[in-house]
Amino acid sequence: MDINSKLKKLCSDSFKVDLIDVTNESYLHNTSVNSESHFKLILVSDDFIGLKIIDRHKKVHLVLSDILNDIHALSLHLFTIEEFKKNTSDLESPECVNKK
Repeated sequence: MDINSKLKKLCSDSFKVDLIDVTNESYLHNTSVNSESHFKLILVSDDFIGLKIIDRHKKVHLVLSDILNDIHALSLHLFTIEEFKKNTSDLESPECVNKK
């Protein structure tokens, strides 16, 4: 199973997911073709209600702990359903300054 699928499965198995989007952004960086090193995860779940951003990240990192060593970078965008409805404007990833 590829890393993209593993990320989705682990999150779907651990959270009540309203929306999950995993994007392999390795092509934006100085990596080899077909690399699986840089990912963006957008996860919308009311399991995050009442949690500070750092606590949301901790929960996701705990769920993904078995595969984090296989990933160089993981961008997390973690929202409750209400938060996601209000603010989805800043989810684009910046260009990598070291890309060839």
